[in-house]
Amino acid sequence: NTKINAAGAGDTILLEGGTYAGWYRTTSKSFSAPITIQAKDPTNPPKFTKHQTGTSSAGSAFMWLISNLSGVIFDGIVFDGYDGGDGADGNGYPERSGAFFKAGCDRITIQNCLFDFLFRGLSIQDTTKNSDITIRRNTWTRNGMDAVQMYTGIDNLLIENNWHYNAMIDTAVRVSSDEKDGR
Repeated sequence: NTKINAAGAGDTILLEGGTYAGWYRTTSKSFSAPITIQAKDPTNPPKFTKHQTGTSSAGSAFMWLISNLSGVIFDGIVFDGYDGGDGADGNGYPERSGAFFKAGCDRITIQNCLFDFLFRGLSIQDTTKNSDITIRRNTWTRNGMDAVQMYTGIDNLLIENNWHYNAMIDTAVRVSSDEKDGR
């Protein structure tokens, strides 16, 4: 978050490879020219893992909560919910989720990312306030629910050239019309 807050329009933030454990929250930042958050070394990408225990904020089951963000490209990031065991409750079912775009996000691109062993890989909600979202060349594997969940009302949404396989429930993209009940 410190790097995002310090970034200027058009900057690239290079993340070192390795594991980033915890819960991240990015809010209220707009860039006139998109910034890029990407792996410094694509062969050793940054890996976001399980969220912090005991977080009580909305969306705490997600590794990265994003709201009111404009002009950002996420490139080559790994969201990995596998903790080496059988899931948080021992049933072998993933319970964590990757990125959660809450409200007010526009000009966002998620590309070349891996979403592995997650309940839900990517969620875009409060979509009457989100626009210009691009989801391309990502891979979802071993997810327990949707690869991508979104609510209707996104302006200028592009989803292209993504891969979804080895899912426990085979729903690649779920579009919901009612934000309150998720249907």
